[in-house]
Amino acid sequence: MMQWMPSFIGRLLRGHHAGMHKTLFHQHESAHLPAVIEVISKDFAAGASLPVRCTSDGEGTPPSLACMGVPADARSLLILVEDADSPTARPFVHLVVYDVPAPSGPLDLNLNPPSDGSAGKVGRNGMMRRRWFPPDPPPGHGPHRYLFQIYALSAAAPPDFTAQRGHLVRLVQTHGIAKGSLEGIYERQ
Repeated sequence: MMQWMPSFIGRLLRGHHAGMHKTLFHQHESAHLPAVIEVISKDFAAGASLPVRCTSDGEGTPPSLACMGVPADARSLLILVEDADSPTARPFVHLVVYDVPAPSGPLDLNLNPPSDGSAGKVGRNGMMRRRWFPPDPPPGHGPHRYLFQIYALSAAAPPDFTAQRGHLVRLVQTHGIAKGSLEGIYERQ
């Protein structure tokens, strides 16, 4: 989608970024949560580039993700992927998956869970679709930081949960017990 944007527009927007401080992980609403969940990927190391195949310049498949160190009293997990460097007022949401069953040990996370809800329910991304939206930064805008966040919760989402940002924040504030994150980078020239 953005790959067709002229790079001079991306360069004009270089100074405009939502900011890492606006991701849910770094906001005061989740500041009380201990960052004890280790999030890893077989596809990229922390702070390293995402593989092209995981972006809109490739196949757009989500990267592998796993987590360890989820507290034993967790009832469910919330997965949130945000682009901290989106030239928007808030980070762009690439994925929301909630009501992921809490593991009793290490867990491979499915960023494209089946529609039956057995591995979690998918909320709407920034394009209002219920799926993974691959990284698609404007050409010439510079490197974008994608924050893959995991929240351990003491309860599942309530029945009226819509997975809108305000509901995500309240869910984490009310039921969050731990968090973890993994940052990946992607830049389109």
